[in-house]
Amino acid sequence: MGNVEVSSLDVKKYFLLADAGKELLKEPRTPSQLHEMYDQIIESVFNLTDSEVNQKIKDPVRLERYSSLDWYSGVINLDDIGPYPKLKGLDARLTTGNVPQTAIEIERVRKGEIILDYENHPEEKEVKEAKFQRLVNHLPSFQRNLTFVYENFPIILLPSRTIRGDYNNWVKTEKLNLPLCDIFSHDIDDGSERAVNYALAGMKSIECFYSVPRSEAA
Repeated sequence: MGNVEVSSLDVKKYFLLADAGKELLKEPRTPSQLHEMYDQIIESVFNLTDSEVNQKIKDPVRLERYSSLDWYSGVINLDDIGPYPKLKGLDARLTTGNVPQTAIEIERVRKGEIILDYENHPEEKEVKEAKFQRLVNHLPSFQRNLTFVYENFPIILLPSRTIRGDYNNWVKTEKLNLPLCDIFSHDIDDGSERAVNYALAGMKSIECFYSVPRSEAA
């Protein structure tokens, strides 16, 4: 990509593309199989009309956000990006930092260097550990196909506080015993697991779609 303006329609289509592409890495495939299946998905998504695209984005909040923001493609430092709170159902304590910090925390738990305390919460422990293990089990497949994923499924970023700020407000309002998220320049709307994998692979910055409010863009 490279610091150029893109249409909100294209961003919506790439969101649908990533959603449809989740099945690609669920079982071993050759590079030719991956590209063949990807070509089929991208043809089906990019042939959709504007109204069909909007109908397929089921979350009305996401649809409104995508439609109301100005969008660009460019390279963003992972240090400036906050992942989705509790991505993939992970324990919230693992996702309070930026993408590289989240990757570090996941690795520390995986290696047994830190043990998350669930005293008096046995059901939560079982659920969180199962979701963590599913993410860990997916890592080898993702890492084998890192270049393919990076080149074909852009991360989608929203302005600072759009998601993580809302999460913090929810925690405070409901007086929940959950950690607050640190705030960074960008929030991930789609692609948190991908971004963490890029950090685990040693990447420092990524090409992505990022957005700014229309008033700022003007």
